[in-house]
Amino acid sequence: MKLNLHPLQNRIVKEPAPEPTSLLKAVSIVWPVLVYNVISQVVLIVFAYFMQWISLESGNMLPLAEWVRAHSVLISGGVKALSMAAGAAAVWHLFIKETPVIAMPIGRKKDISILFILGGCAALAVNILFSLIGFTGSSEVYEQVAEKQFALPLWAGIILYGIVSPIAEEIVFRGIVYNRMHRQYGKWIAIIGSALLFGLYHGNIVQALYGFMLGLLIAVLYEKYASFAVPVIIHSAANVFVYVVTSVPVLQKTCMNLGAFLGSMVLFMVLLAGCLSKKGD
Repeated sequence: MKLNLHPLQNRIVKEPAPEPTSLLKAVSIVWPVLVYNVISQVVLIVFAYFMQWISLESGNMLPLAEWVRAHSVLISGGVKALSMAAGAAAVWHLFIKETPVIAMPIGRKKDISILFILGGCAALAVNILFSLIGFTGSSEVYEQVAEKQFALPLWAGIILYGIVSPIAEEIVFRGIVYNRMHRQYGKWIAIIGSALLFGLYHGNIVQALYGFMLGLLIAVLYEKYASFAVPVIIHSAANVFVYVVTSVPVLQKTCMNLGAFLGSMVLFMVLLAGCLSKKGD
């Protein structure tokens, strides 16, 4: 770095660091997503090889192989949780650097239940709409993903998709990506850009559109509350509501209709208007 002698103060002054290029800015935003995804996939690939190996074992290993096969769905869910945790751990240092406030402000803690219901209503409304218009059945890839997701027992699905997944994914997409985009490009590009990346990350057209819409909501309320707890609460609620309704046949039959869609939308809009109209603390 070049150093110049200040003529008036007779001291050494460092020249300001050069502004990062557009390419470097883009890379700084995308690469945490890639790191998270690669680490997660490595864990899943290692497990897949283990399952292939254990299926060929016999003799002393046969009881273990039989136990693994008998509990393969639950074990797969545990490994999925482990892969997400490993991916989040790989970018944790970036999250800590980029995310100034994690907990809900004291004056806003009463909003936690409102945000949870809001996130659940938003997710239900979109999922019901997609089902009514036949959009969920338009993607074979999504149907395969959904079959694996909803194969888990209800309690395991709630832990994986209601706790582990929201925390891990929000660390990446709002904790790192949104905050970096906000600093480099401003609020609205950060809101739209982080939601777009979040949607594309899911890898199929149904979840991409759903993820984009949910990502917009999460980013807007993250901006409003300035607390990382808010994205996690909304994301968790969205996943839990959808998982419970889809997994319980009575609820699925009751909710997948136009009346449930309109009710969810009205309640969502009322709660959203209330949250956005509140003055900051």
